[in-house]
Amino acid sequence: MRVLVVDDSAPDRRLLRYYLTRAGWETVEAENGREAIERIRENPPDLIISDALMPEVDGFQLLREVKKMRLTPPVPFIIYSSTYMEERDQELAITLGADAFIVKAKEHDEFWEELNRALKIRKQREEKDESIDEQQYLSKYSSVLLRKLEQKVTELEETKARMEETEKRLEQDISQRRILMAQVHYLNEELEKRSTMREGPAVKGRQELELLSPTFFHDLFAPLREIELQCREYLESHSQLDSVIRKQFQHILLTVQSIPDLLDELLTLPKIPRIQLHAPMRSITTDLLMLESELGEGEAPFFLRLMREVERMQFFIDDLLDLIRVKHVDLRMEAVDLARIVREIEGELRKSQPERRVQFTIPDRVPAWGDPNLLRIALENLLENAWKFTAEVEPHGDIEFGAQETDGGPEYFIRDNGPGFDTKETDRLFIPFRRANGKATVPGTGIGLAIVRSIVERHGGTIHAEAEPGKGATFRFTLPQNPLQ
Repeated sequence: MRVLVVDDSAPDRRLLRYYLTRAGWETVEAENGREAIERIRENPPDLIISDALMPEVDGFQLLREVKKMRLTPPVPFIIYSSTYMEERDQELAITLGADAFIVKAKEHDEFWEELNRALKIRKQREEKDESIDEQQYLSKYSSVLLRKLEQKVTELEETKARMEETEKRLEQDISQRRILMAQVHYLNEELEKRSTMREGPAVKGRQELELLSPTFFHDLFAPLREIELQCREYLESHSQLDSVIRKQFQHILLTVQSIPDLLDELLTLPKIPRIQLHAPMRSITTDLLMLESELGEGEAPFFLRLMREVERMQFFIDDLLDLIRVKHVDLRMEAVDLARIVREIEGELRKSQPERRVQFTIPDRVPAWGDPNLLRIALENLLENAWKFTAEVEPHGDIEFGAQETDGGPEYFIRDNGPGFDTKETDRLFIPFRRANGKATVPGTGIGLAIVRSIVERHGGTIHAEAEPGKGATFRFTLPQNPLQ
């Protein structure tokens, strides 16, 4: 079976070609009635399936021309349309000699059912002259075209009315949106003002801390990652644990995973409640103590490692909160005697380790201008560093505090005779969680010097370190001069 498919829509031609070739039929295609007439004259097909609405020569005109050709044998003609779907349109097609009228977008099975029905009817009936005279044809055809034109005019008028209504609503929407945008802009400005007034030197969140070190939070949560890893490895290697113990481990894991989100939430507050950050660590400690008592002394080394990581995380939290506080607390500037503060810290250090033999050198008086509380925190961190790093020095450690006059004013220093470090490592000392190479065994979190730098810089001063391996280290810093002198 050779079929001529006539349609100005390429997708529709492609669909019919697919349907027909699957059945083993050959297809020939034409984009309009004029092209179809030429193909029919060249080589008449066995079947014609034509769209109704096409440019140049439409389906009805093509059908009329085919009937005039009086092909032998007569070629079945199927009108296939999605535009002319009214009963009168179908009547015109049948009157002109069409064998069937099939509405487009039929599914494969429906299409074949209607096509086979049309061909069967065609085969069963006797071929007779169903042609109508030219006047009847023109009358019926004109009636169809006029009706379609009226429908199109009505559709265009309805579309125009809808567009006008849509345009009117759009103008109203634009006007309302402008009002809303103005209100939102006003509210944003008010919120920003209130936020500034409420928070003052409040915590500004993750970004500010990440400026100190891009890996700040990765380093901060290192103990948590270690706790999680140890717990998961234990669960995997002890598959016979009862459900109660496994649930306790799962509770520890859930608590560990909740801490970063909790910190993110607390960083948005004007003031971070220390107790809220310590609460999950206390919960982990309680779970570990309960598990240790249930699993027995044989697991003591495992739980000792976990407890050390919990303790390390608690130190990290305390130092983090100190770092945040010193960066945002209001400065109370006044005259301060740094020598007196250093002597007080010396007494506290000696009391913590009375067996230590350390020689302190401190002037009678070292005047300065600054916030006494913050300067005490800075000196505590510097002196604790010197105290720790002189622990192995024989016959005794030496720690010296003093001030030297420079062109820009006094420069304060703390010097020790500890192991020192390579000057190439100076910059990394003031980055949170970064420590000089070889100092990982010395107690501490690695945040202390970052706190010192924040305090000094908040006062408008500078700080730097001088050192040489095996010859100790010296930290020098400046502070603003007393405006009253």
